[in-house]
Amino acid sequence: MTQAGINALNQIRVNRKAEKMLKSVGKEPDPSFLYSVQLALWGLDGGGLTAETSVCEFTRAMIAWRPERLMNFLMLDGDGETYDPAGWETAETPRELASAILDDIENKMMIHFPWCASAE
Repeated sequence: MTQAGINALNQIRVNRKAEKMLKSVGKEPDPSFLYSVQLALWGLDGGGLTAETSVCEFTRAMIAWRPERLMNFLMLDGDGETYDPAGWETAETPRELASAILDDIENKMMIHFPWCASAE
């Protein structure tokens, strides 16, 4: 899975919503990266959101990840249909959706890397 893999992941409903939200704030979504990660980064860089340093750095690193690693981290099934961060469906603003995605990334960091919780 390469660019075709990212294209497939970007068709997941939460990523399509993130794409629309990026456009609504004047950002042109880059189809070579996961739209939800791009929106999370917008939230940190221009949307007024804050997160622990480890979450910020981790989210920035996700831009360079292979689709397989993204799927594994986000706990997607093989069908690629199950990325479902809490609160994404009810998010009405780009900031709300970015916040839901960042919260999900932080929660998954604690699942995959529990030692991160005691690092800060």
